[in-house]
Amino acid sequence: MSVIRTMARGDLPAVLDLWRQLMANGAAVESRWSVAPTADAWMAGWARDVFLDPSPFPHGHVYEDDDGIAGFVSGFPDPGSPVLDEPKGLRIGDVFVAERARRQGVARRLVEQQIAVAKAVGYTNIIVETLTRDTRAVAFWRAMGFVDMRVQLRRSED
Repeated sequence: MSVIRTMARGDLPAVLDLWRQLMANGAAVESRWSVAPTADAWMAGWARDVFLDPSPFPHGHVYEDDDGIAGFVSGFPDPGSPVLDEPKGLRIGDVFVAERARRQGVARRLVEQQIAVAKAVGYTNIIVETLTRDTRAVAFWRAMGFVDMRVQLRRSED
């Protein structure tokens, strides 16, 4: 049996393992996305404090199958722009699904669940960022109905 549910404290070790895989995928696409040596310790504390926050809506959801946690999504209230007339927002942070659960609509279901809990309390402006070079991620978000709003450009002087 499989289920999507709100993330719990006991899920954090598995979620952090999936997060490491997500970051490794990002680094494979864009080498500047490599995580710092201290990232694991920082992320463990941050995930505990932020992913488990239930206010004003749950900030994290997991997909669990018979073999354990195989996917997660995080989403947070977005303060929005002080100059744009826009509704309260949900900023989707991370989405990742383990290889064994891919191509089954799990990522889509995770995102839909995160949007549903935010929308239920009035957060209707949904924002997501992804690496432009990650063509699979860009295609996924576009298939979910997201459109380009702005482009962040970066130049390294190293």
